[in-house]
Amino acid sequence: MYASLFHQPARDFAWLREAMNNLFSSASGTVHEFPALNVWANQNGAVARAELPGMGSENIEISVQNDTLTLKGARKNEELKAEDNLLRHERLHGEFSRSLKLPFHVNGDAVTADFKHGVLTVALPRAESDKPRKIAVKAA
Repeated sequence: MYASLFHQPARDFAWLREAMNNLFSSASGTVHEFPALNVWANQNGAVARAELPGMGSENIEISVQNDTLTLKGARKNEELKAEDNLLRHERLHGEFSRSLKLPFHVNGDAVTADFKHGVLTVALPRAESDKPRKIAVKAA
């Protein structure tokens, strides 16, 4: 019986903490980094995928220097008609720049990028000089 007395307040406290976190994150105007990125890598290189909805490839700039990928661009604000009232404004607009440091140097001459359905995919091959090499051990 005593355990059930303490169980409910703990659950209520967890709910209250989550509600407070949601309240403060929305009130503070917290903005997540843009664009959202997924990146995965193996011994041969990496692939970065970025969500860029509503943008055209002409508004995206990609650069690679050594071990750093940089995405830059601009997304225009949606234009409203004079009679429209904005009720909610969550989609980011304006210029952005996002850099990502990779765990290896990239072969900049072999980087490729594809933009389809608002998703940018950048293939980042690892520089040959940065790939691990097997060293043969000779018996003396």
